[in-house]
Amino acid sequence: MQTKILVLKRRQLLLAAIAAAVVILLVILLCNAFRGKEKAPPKNAETMQGTYIPGSYETELALGGYRMRLSVLVDSDRIKNAKLSYIDKSIETMYPLLPGSLANLNEQFVEGVPLTSIRLSEDCRYTESYLLEHIAEVLSLAALPSE
Repeated sequence: MQTKILVLKRRQLLLAAIAAAVVILLVILLCNAFRGKEKAPPKNAETMQGTYIPGSYETELALGGYRMRLSVLVDSDRIKNAKLSYIDKSIETMYPLLPGSLANLNEQFVEGVPLTSIRLSEDCRYTESYLLEHIAEVLSLAALPSE
């Protein structure tokens, strides 16, 4: 049996290293993309009192082709605050009722009004109902598991 010598050029080694790095990066990105983004309930969830698992929960919503992030901060029994983060700054110009509608909803959340009893204002009814639908969607993530 004769020994064979493999000669690789520096360029081939460099390309092989780059290809290996790209493959490893793709595997990591795919693992992160398919991993669940739901927050796991705390270990003592069965001893908690209230309706929600306290914390901050987010969802992304689209309005007329613009995307924004809705964050809802909840306590164990009530909504503390809802906030919109705009990905595109021109959303406030295109939809001027969004900030006022969310401010009206936040005032009621601070007063402790439950989600089902929120009063919608006459001039922003549709915008507020749109936001309430998405807040309810986010609250489904924060709800304590039923037994």
